[in-house]
Amino acid sequence: MSLKHSLFHALAIKHQDEIYEYARYLLRNASDAEDVAQEVLLRAWSKMGTFNILSARSWIKRTTHNACIDLIRKREATTNKEYPLESIEQKPESADGPEKQAETQELQAYLHEVIEQLPDNLRNVFVLHELQGHNHRQISKILQIPVNTSKTHLMRARQQLRSQLKAFEPAHEK
Repeated sequence: MSLKHSLFHALAIKHQDEIYEYARYLLRNASDAEDVAQEVLLRAWSKMGTFNILSARSWIKRTTHNACIDLIRKREATTNKEYPLESIEQKPESADGPEKQAETQELQAYLHEVIEQLPDNLRNVFVLHELQGHNHRQISKILQIPVNTSKTHLMRARQQLRSQLKAFEPAHEK
């Protein structure tokens, strides 16, 4: 196997799940996210050697973001169709009883819904920082925004989520 093949294989294995998850949050559609993930990996293959492999994560995230934005624009130009929200993947069952598990599932679904309702700029920063573990400098490069803007968007997203979650009351407590 050539060096290019080996590098690409390692890059794809390391980042394919992140690409898909980020695209899924931006596009709110699993099928479109799969298409974007495949497109990003194809772009990575064709650009192999033209970007610094050490900063591949930022390049991949930026490429994923751009591919998602392109697809959203294309979708808006051709239709006004709304795509349904995907359900949150559930964690394996724990030792908690059925009531606790139901409450946890209800909270996860509500949290996912609240995250989806955030404005795009806040949701993008929140997902990159809190769910995918990027720091503000990385988010700044991915979204092409100043670092302080990233920090502000994260703070506002947290504030909105906090106020929405205060309203959450599991069904059995009502």
